[in-house]
Amino acid sequence: MDNRKMPPRRVVRIVLTGGVAAGKSQMLSRLRELLKDSTIPAAYVKECATELLSQGYTPERWGNVAFQHAIFRRQLQNENRAFRRMLSASKETGQPVLLLCDRGLCDGGAYIPPDTFGTICRSFAYSRKRLLGRYQGVLFLDSMATRPDLPFDVKNGNGLRLETGREEALLSNERSFAAWSDHPNLVRIPASEQFEGKVQQTAAGQIGENQNGKGDPLGNGGSQRSTGYAHIQTKDKD
Repeated sequence: MDNRKMPPRRVVRIVLTGGVAAGKSQMLSRLRELLKDSTIPAAYVKECATELLSQGYTPERWGNVAFQHAIFRRQLQNENRAFRRMLSASKETGQPVLLLCDRGLCDGGAYIPPDTFGTICRSFAYSRKRLLGRYQGVLFLDSMATRPDLPFDVKNGNGLRLETGREEALLSNERSFAAWSDHPNLVRIPASEQFEGKVQQTAAGQIGENQNGKGDPLGNGGSQRSTGYAHIQTKDKD
């Protein structure tokens, strides 16, 4: 067995995803503010589904499978483009960098049958293992629909959202979580009316233990300092 230590990862790719009206867009905005004041160089990949919907491409127009295929293709292109840019920057500075993705490739599995999604993945030469391995951490924000004691607006400022009520939002939330459920570094962040508390949980990348019993999915002991990201030992790949 080769016991040589693998070099530290230069680009750490983290997905921020979640259910309907979970506050993901607001969270991303807040995280960007925090990262500006930190020592962590970071780049962002925006959500592709909203981008396509805003351009008039809809499941009704294309069919759901073709729509998810288009999302997968664009997400893959956008992530790889950002990855190469940040890898080059990291090599110049010698410091690890963070690539924060607004949803990831696995999210499409929530909207079509598993076999169909598997076919899409294989068309891009991705197995399930390889797909999950692209991301070093997954932060899942639960929908506010999971809190019947709190107000819930299914649109929550996003008029392009396809779900129509709490029941559909709850179903979508569980399907979205299931799409990532076998990732080894998955953290589920419960819905809460205390937004800043959720921000701190998300920024730390941990809530006691993640879904698979590991204390810190990002390998940083809960620290928000850039040195923590260098602890992840694995090779960089698109």
